[in-house]
Amino acid sequence: MRAEGTGNASNISAGMHYPNNITPGPDGGQTFEVSATGSGSRAHVIVSSGTGLIRTGEGADTIYISSKSGGTAGVLDVVNNGQIYLAGGDDTIVLEADGGTAKLNTRVKVGSVLGGDGNDTFIARATDAAGSLADLGSVSGEGGIDTVEVSGKNATIYSFNGGDGDDTFVLKDGSVTYGFFGGAGDDTAYIIDAATITGASLHGGDGQDVINFLRFSGATEDYKVAGWETFNVQNSQLTLGLTATQIINVANSNLTLRDVTATVGVAGSDSTENVIIEKGTTLGGIALGNGNDSLVITASANHAKLGLLDGGGDNDTLSMVGQSGVVADNRIQNFETIEISGGSDLIVGRTQTETLKLDSSSVAIRNVSAKTITGSAGNEFLNIQQASNAESVDLGGGSDTVMVGPDASTANFGAINGGTDAEGEQGFDQLQLIGQNTDLAKTRLDEWELIELQQSALALDPSRALTVGTLDIDANSQVLALGTSTIAGDVVNGGNISLSNGAARDLLTITGNYTGEEGSTITADVGFDGVTCPADYMRIGGNASGHSAVKLTAYGASACNTKIPVITVDGLTDGTNFTSDELIIGGLYVYQWTYDASDKTYKLVTQWPEPEKPEPEPEPQPEPEKPEPEPEKPQPQPEPQPEPQQPLPQPEKPQPQPEPQPQPEPTPWVSPTIDGYANIISLAQLQGRSIADGLYYRIGGLRAGEADKLGKNGLVAWGRVIGGTGAILPEPGVKTEYDRKMVQAGVDFELSNLLPSGTLIGGVFGGWGSVDAGMATTPHIDIDMQGGHGGVYASYWQSIDEGLWIDALAAYQFNEASLAAGGLHGGTTDVDGWIASIETSYRYRVNTGLADRLWIAPVAQLVYQDVDMDGFTDNFGVTISQLSGDSLMALAGVKAETETVFENGVILRPWLRADLQYEALAENKVTATDGVNTLNGISDMQGMSYRVSAGAKLDLNSGVSAYGSVEYSGERTKDLSGKIGLAVQF
Repeated sequence: MRAEGTGNASNISAGMHYPNNITPGPDGGQTFEVSATGSGSRAHVIVSSGTGLIRTGEGADTIYISSKSGGTAGVLDVVNNGQIYLAGGDDTIVLEADGGTAKLNTRVKVGSVLGGDGNDTFIARATDAAGSLADLGSVSGEGGIDTVEVSGKNATIYSFNGGDGDDTFVLKDGSVTYGFFGGAGDDTAYIIDAATITGASLHGGDGQDVINFLRFSGATEDYKVAGWETFNVQNSQLTLGLTATQIINVANSNLTLRDVTATVGVAGSDSTENVIIEKGTTLGGIALGNGNDSLVITASANHAKLGLLDGGGDNDTLSMVGQSGVVADNRIQNFETIEISGGSDLIVGRTQTETLKLDSSSVAIRNVSAKTITGSAGNEFLNIQQASNAESVDLGGGSDTVMVGPDASTANFGAINGGTDAEGEQGFDQLQLIGQNTDLAKTRLDEWELIELQQSALALDPSRALTVGTLDIDANSQVLALGTSTIAGDVVNGGNISLSNGAARDLLTITGNYTGEEGSTITADVGFDGVTCPADYMRIGGNASGHSAVKLTAYGASACNTKIPVITVDGLTDGTNFTSDELIIGGLYVYQWTYDASDKTYKLVTQWPEPEKPEPEPEPQPEPEKPEPEPEKPQPQPEPQPEPQQPLPQPEKPQPQPEPQPQPEPTPWVSPTIDGYANIISLAQLQGRSIADGLYYRIGGLRAGEADKLGKNGLVAWGRVIGGTGAILPEPGVKTEYDRKMVQAGVDFELSNLLPSGTLIGGVFGGWGSVDAGMATTPHIDIDMQGGHGGVYASYWQSIDEGLWIDALAAYQFNEASLAAGGLHGGTTDVDGWIASIETSYRYRVNTGLADRLWIAPVAQLVYQDVDMDGFTDNFGVTISQLSGDSLMALAGVKAETETVFENGVILRPWLRADLQYEALAENKVTATDGVNTLNGISDMQGMSYRVSAGAKLDLNSGVSAYGSVEYSGERTKDLSGKIGLAVQF
């Protein structure tokens, strides 16, 4: 049906019976045309009534509706339940509009135009000419693989129901009013260019459906696009509203996902993709492929719902805005730039990037590797953890904070800077180093208003200053300043500043103020070279407040008679801000800490005697010239006058003249270690005298019936323990308090058969002992000596009752002795010596009773020792020599002994003894030299002393004896000791 020119062509069917229906032949190839050509023309067909239809045959038939050249309309109306039924063939409905209206006028979702079982095609095309409209209306594909094409901005479709086949819907520049419903097949939709889908539903239905957006710019409404297993977005700018799918493929497009669920995720291409994530979008992951891609996770979204984020190749950017929580290890991959902004509070796990940008956010990075980490003009907080690393950190303007945790390392960073903004403003930037060991020569720290060290060590770089507002050192932290170092700022020291490296002349300058907190220390070195004696030196440009203890380590041996500067304060100091309780040993001499107000410097000073100045010889005085006598001139004689009475002259009382007081020479501050080494010899002699104890102390005394028992049983084994405490008081010398202990054991044999009468025994013995001693000097001296000994002895007595007895002993002791001064180890050396003793007595019985007997015996003993200490050079640089010490101790006393015999055969023999002791030789002396000066250390133990003791022996009839004693010595040695022993006859 054609209307051409200005005419009309109409065929109106109103309830036509079946025979009147329009049905082409069975072979197909038929065309039903409704067209209007020319201005004002109209071709109009109405399909109406319940049985009225246009039915195609089984072949490939075509319904063609067109309007061209300004034609008014080509209209096919389907009304009153009329139908167009495209039977079994692959039929086509085509609407073309070029300046007019081509319209398939149906507005119901199903039942008006049925595609049938064939692979049908529905086309609406419209040009851009004015008045063009191609309106496909509402069509249903039913069976078969149907295709709908709506192209041109003036082309439209109301709805399409795909049915069971794998249908295709193409919307290019046109519009859809109600929607596309794919049905059961694997359907495909194309939304192309300027297509309009506003208000329409695009539903893929069942099956594996695909929707494609090509060169499309627009948005889908929530719930309106659904049932699609795959979204393909290419060359488009698309915002997807709430929907669910499996995968979204995006190529060269800007894609915004708003409440979108994609179980597989988003896949990019080799071109550039820009993806924005909003609201409740949930993805299986994002892989953007090659190209310079970007991914933005907005504040309304949750990164935790997005799975793996993979930027792919080339130069990709990830922006996370207003995010919080934890980004697990390796969840972010292949993004060259990561931007975190909008007040985010994130923990970012292991990833690698070129640039990490922070903007007004708090971020903790764990095992993150970046080339640079930058900030903005806002306030950023960066917490560096684990193996994170970067070439540089620069947080820009604002008040920023960086924390480097104990499981991280500043050594992994080339620079960590607080930064400035574009106008040069810094804000207040803070750096917290926790458990760090930072070397500024390797890691630069710049532009910080506050650096806090917590359980950390910071080594300054001599080649450049550390510029900081305040360097805050906590109680468990240390700043190491070696070489010439500068801290350009204030220092609050609660821990340790160390210039100590075993070599002096390190210089630390603090340009600002210094505050020493409780428990803070400064450690430095001083070198005693005998020439200048340099020390490490610290200069404070500002004021000093608080208090810090200074601990100095000395090296070298040759002291200097000079003041050694250590700390100078250019500003205010009260003279107590830096103190040192320890005296420093410099070779032979001791230095103490002092403050010199004249130059506001804390120094080490020592005192040596001033050299005597020689008396100047008197200069000869010239004799004065005698004037020539002048001739006498006659003098007028006065008339004699009566003499007045004058009082008698009184003798002048002599005024007492003060006697000149001799000025004492300053006493040199000699190191107490020198006398300490001499005291080691005296302590060895003290131990030697215990080794050489006489008969009663060593084996308990005489033995009753020994000849019979030893002749029968062979030998006696004995052992004893000695413990003592006291002090030696050498004069001259230094008092030394001690505690000592010794164990000793021996065995002896009966040798009486060698003599015509009496008892003779011979034995061997050995033991081990130790002495812990201390000198209450400054610095305090600690002496430790321990070692062993061995020897032989022989004893003879005429009778157990009355008579002479003699005891002789020879022994050798070998000890190792060490000395420490102020807790510093001075030296260790060997101390050995020979000991010889002879003791004799004669017992006089006083009473005659059989059960209780009493003896009085004068006793004398002579003990000689030759103690030798090996020469050595101690850790203070002093060489010790001439280390032998001879001792000859003579004892003379009286002993009283009783005996009680009990009924069971047990015998108790208590005794008392008092001795005078005279040391004839023990002028113990050592020679010490530092290479320049030589001094003697003395421990002179010569002189008279005394000893009182009490003891007892208990003989059991089983051949076992127990014995012991308590003794006290006075004068040169004040010693209280106890001894207990046991002897067993075999």
